[in-house]
Amino acid sequence: MVPALTAPARPVKVALVRWKAVMPLGLGVLVLVLGWLLLGNWLVKRILEAAGTAAVGAKVEIAHVDVSLRQSRLIVRGLTVASPKEALKNTLQADELDADFETLPLFRKKLIVDRLAATGLRFGTPRATDGRVKRAAMDTARTATAAGVPASPAKPSAAAAAVEDIVDRLDIPGLDLSQGKIEVGALDPSRLGTAAAARALQARADSSSRAWTAAFDDLRTGPTVDSAVALANRLKGAKPTDLSALNDARRMLSLLSSARDKVDALGRGITAGVADLQRGVAGLDSAKARDLATAKGLVHLPALDPGQIGAALFGPAAAGRFETALHWVRLARQYTPPGLLPHASPAPKRVRRAGLTVTFPREHGLPAFWLKDAAVSFTLDSAKHYDGRLENLTTSQALTGQPTTFKAQAPSLQVGALLDHRHETALDTASGALASVRLPDLNLPAGVRLEPGTGSMSLRFALEGEAVRAAWEVHANRVTWARDSTAGRSTGGDLVWQVLSGVSSLDVTAQLSGTATSPSLSIHSNLDQALSDRIRSLLGDQVKAAEQKLTAEVNAYADPLIAPVKARITAVTGAAQQQLGVSQGKIADAQKQLQQRMKSLTGGIRLP
Repeated sequence: MVPALTAPARPVKVALVRWKAVMPLGLGVLVLVLGWLLLGNWLVKRILEAAGTAAVGAKVEIAHVDVSLRQSRLIVRGLTVASPKEALKNTLQADELDADFETLPLFRKKLIVDRLAATGLRFGTPRATDGRVKRAAMDTARTATAAGVPASPAKPSAAAAAVEDIVDRLDIPGLDLSQGKIEVGALDPSRLGTAAAARALQARADSSSRAWTAAFDDLRTGPTVDSAVALANRLKGAKPTDLSALNDARRMLSLLSSARDKVDALGRGITAGVADLQRGVAGLDSAKARDLATAKGLVHLPALDPGQIGAALFGPAAAGRFETALHWVRLARQYTPPGLLPHASPAPKRVRRAGLTVTFPREHGLPAFWLKDAAVSFTLDSAKHYDGRLENLTTSQALTGQPTTFKAQAPSLQVGALLDHRHETALDTASGALASVRLPDLNLPAGVRLEPGTGSMSLRFALEGEAVRAAWEVHANRVTWARDSTAGRSTGGDLVWQVLSGVSSLDVTAQLSGTATSPSLSIHSNLDQALSDRIRSLLGDQVKAAEQKLTAEVNAYADPLIAPVKARITAVTGAAQQQLGVSQGKIADAQKQLQQRMKSLTGGIRLP
């Protein structure tokens, strides 16, 4: 049987291109490319505006954005950053930002900028609308902390949380001259401390008296002295050969010496106690002086102390400068946390449960943002142009290993800043000095506005952990003064105007120390003493009468409390010292009698 023949199998043709898949893929890529070409710049612009607004807490507006992925270049034109503190003012305006970035890190959601050129920067420019917005980033930080995730900074410090109300935390006195006269109010005895000091010293005096009386009773020197005197009388008829009597005399002298030592020790204690009570008497006078100062603080007196006048005139302006510096440092610490710690940021918006995005940095990795080098060109005083350099601005200095630095130097400008967040304790410093520039106007109390004109200004600031140190200095030689016509006129306001309007120079030095939660502000100026002297000369009679009235009221309250206590201390200390002298005298007399009797018995010969 012949087997049937089978036809050979046809070879399977494999297509090099799957057109059914390529066509949709190509169409999708084409749509993406066209979408990017049409909407890419607009989309990047919206993203930058939204991110900047959330970070700063004020509106960030951009006129135009040009992105080139092929050239890895980003150009931002017409940047405006509103002030988060002032309604109609911009923090920053920039004509153009030209950046070269790395493309590959973008696929890992990281923006690495190799070079940035910022030109036409201007600060403190006016705006037509209010640019302040609610700080969503702060809400995010609070949400992250409540959820148990360390927000940025990972351990929110008290300094970072308190900068928004540092002005309220400072004790800035008021220049109370609105009525043009001095009003003396009634003293509140509950606010005075003389009574408590007098009661405490009275109790100490009584306690010392009881303790000294008990100590004298415990010594029991009377029987010993009486026995010694009796023995001395018995020795009058004794013979030199009466060894028993001599031995009794020796033992009695030893007992008298021991009693004398105890009395002397008690005397040293009484001397120390008397000195302590005398210090208490001096403390009563100090308490009375403090009550007088408290009384002056409770009445409506003008701030005549030069230091208070400086703080009243320039305290709000100085505090505003320091608060602004602390505000930007808080932002830096929020978005650049110290060390390698988790960083929380808002998650994409959802209808429900938006949550948080927590970034855990990896050692030796790339930060989410890193601006390596930036050349900055900015304008001050509307005419003078300066150049500066910003290096290593990043969200994680622990990964880059370099602190953020900024420097700008010119004949009339010295500016430098350092943000060192590489370790757990962050260090932020900044200093700037401007010479021959147009200084901003200052609104002072009593409806007076200072127009310093051209002068010099410097600001030094350092925040290490939570400890803050800052100084603000202003110098101007040709100042002018203006008075608010809408403010009500008063004699006190007229006094301020009379003094200040005649001053042509200005020197102000303000210093801030402590922490943001417990700050301390001191201010000195060349106006302090001038205003104080002028007010005292014009209101001298009223001031003198007010001080005399206060002194009389405090004396009437304090003297009846102090006098009995002083008398009691005098009586107690005198009695104790008198009793001590009597005891010491009796012991000395008994010792002398015994020694004389022994000498007469032995004929001056010292027996063994």
